Amino acid sequence: MDSLPSHAGEESLGLISNKSCDNSETARPKGGEVVSLCPSIRHERWVCGAHTSQIDMEKVRARVIVEGRVQGVFFRNHTQEMAFRLGVKGWVKNRRDGCVEAVFEGGREQVDQIIQWCHRGPSEARVKNVSVTWENYTSEFEDFSVTY
Repeated sequence: MDSLPSHAGEESLGLISNKSCDNSETARPKGGEVVSLCPSIRHERWVCGAHTSQIDMEKVRARVIVEGRVQGVFFRNHTQEMAFRLGVKGWVKNRRDGCVEAVFEGGREQVDQIIQWCHRGPSEARVKNVSVTWENYTSEFEDFSVTY
């Protein structure tokens, strides 16, 4: 588990961690509130002594399959551009069945935004269905790529 951030010029707040169930840990920065860290969703909060500062870092992973007229319309390239804009990492590829498949990792809000974009796609696309499967966040990607 990563250590929690501290303010410049202040001591690190440290981290106290206890197992609370099979799928998550309870983490509490010294002097802070208790939060849950689950392997599929990373969510960190901390509160600092004299003033309250809070950082939410909820990290998620979604596998998306987009059906319809989505190949030959630059869907993958537009998905990559959108991922770069949003700071989402992962990959996108054409499938043999005519669908487009993608894996997105990043902040919950950004991943939700790119999934919503997939429901529309580029102007030439005609999206019929978008299937989303939530998976465990892995942090395995350094960027977003078009794969073949």
